[in-house]
Amino acid sequence: MKIKKDFNNQLAKRREVEFILESDKNPSFDEMVKKVAEHFKANEEQVLVENIKGAFGSKEFLIVASIYESKELKDKAQARMIKVKKVATPAQ
Repeated sequence: MKIKKDFNNQLAKRREVEFILESDKNPSFDEMVKKVAEHFKANEEQVLVENIKGAFGSKEFLIVASIYESKELKDKAQARMIKVKKVATPAQ
């Protein structure tokens, strides 16, 4: 695990981390939540893995995650990330 970015964002009350992970298979978001919580000594409920980027044929993956000060802050941020698509209904 090579850490590329470790920034403490006081305004958003979170710690933003980016690191490169070498793995033979694609890591899942749940695996990365556990790994981030373990490595940075944080509670799993406060960790939000935002992105896992990998290139075809490469064993390196860029993991982008945030560690929030509380579970409530993480839940608010996660709700903002999820875009709700409105389904167009035909006019009758």
